[in-house]
Amino acid sequence: MNKEEEKILDSELVDVSKIWQHQLHLEYINPNRNVRMSFRDIGSFGELLAISYNPGYVGSGSGGMGLDLVNRKTRKSIEVKGCCTIQNSKCVRCRAKFNSLFHNKCPICNNNGKAINDSRFSINAKEFLYQYNRGIFDNFTLYHIYQVSHDESNKKLTVGLAWYKIEFDNKDIKKIQFDYFKKQAKSGKKPICNLLPFSFDFYKLCPVLVDMITIELDYDDMTKVPIIKHEKFIRNPLRVPIDILRNNEKKIFEKLSSYSSADKTADMVDFTKSIPYRKKTHGKNRGDTRKNVYKSVT
Repeated sequence: MNKEEEKILDSELVDVSKIWQHQLHLEYINPNRNVRMSFRDIGSFGELLAISYNPGYVGSGSGGMGLDLVNRKTRKSIEVKGCCTIQNSKCVRCRAKFNSLFHNKCPICNNNGKAINDSRFSINAKEFLYQYNRGIFDNFTLYHIYQVSHDESNKKLTVGLAWYKIEFDNKDIKKIQFDYFKKQAKSGKKPICNLLPFSFDFYKLCPVLVDMITIELDYDDMTKVPIIKHEKFIRNPLRVPIDILRNNEKKIFEKLSSYSSADKTADMVDFTKSIPYRKKTHGKNRGDTRKNVYKSVT
């Protein structure tokens, strides 16, 4: 990305961040209403911003019902997937969900809450394979929104925005990457791959980090413009931490040539080639996910 493209991206980031700032302000001045608005329905924002990382592409205009980004000249498509791990907490007693940014305790029963951290990139395996086999697929562009810090006294929330790409041009790992989607498409109860950031499966797909941004939001003073900062980072490859592995996997991991005993990490590609996929159900039935909501009001 050149300086001009970065300037355009930052301008768009300020505009999008102002929306998040306003949403946070509404939550801040109405805490007892316990309605979560910020960082919801982020898909269209992600598609808008992802264009800066994919020159020549534009949105398909499908409203999330088709190809996300398209290049009419090359006849290629990009799937943009996002997740936000700035989430509500769940009360340990009554199981009600509440916004922990503006509530220290459950507003229903005044008990402690437990943070929820299960947001993920939802990828349709069958749709991806269909696009790839037709020769129109380019890459996955992923973005992850997460909390960096919360200065309650000064009413400022700093969030991180990390951008990744998953491509399929590395012959050494391409088959391994495709096995993940083929197994989900063939064996899963649904074709959706629920890819959690920094999980085992996330690293196995070898995403490349392309940008890291922090955004400071003042949710008390609406005249303050969000502060955008591009962070320095090592582009590639990512390092895989040993603590995401099971005991039998750790024994293999520690013998990898790229393993560092100092920080207990190894090269992502080395990890992908050496640690096999885990056996899993590929779409376990979650049951009635609303039952706890019913219990909280009856």
